[in-house]
Amino acid sequence: VVGLLLSQWAWFGAVQALPATVAGIGSLSVPVVGVIGSAIWLGERVGAPEIAALVLIGASVLLAMRPQSAQEPAAAARVPARALGFDPKRLR
Repeated sequence: VVGLLLSQWAWFGAVQALPATVAGIGSLSVPVVGVIGSAIWLGERVGAPEIAALVLIGASVLLAMRPQSAQEPAAAARVPARALGFDPKRLR
């Protein structure tokens, strides 16, 4: 229970302090650390399924970190936030 409470506290602190993209990429690293840590400290064997999963996680991190294109966003993406019913003043 204590570990769960500490991890939730750390996660919500990271989400408040960092942009969503960075926090998301950080959450992708959790299984990587778990697999590597269990291989080192517990002596668990890392097989083909684990390696494939780590490769897929690495590919997702690379996709998330790729630079954005300089093209103009689509017209639908330029809708003002107020038109969608979002008022940033209510968050304060």
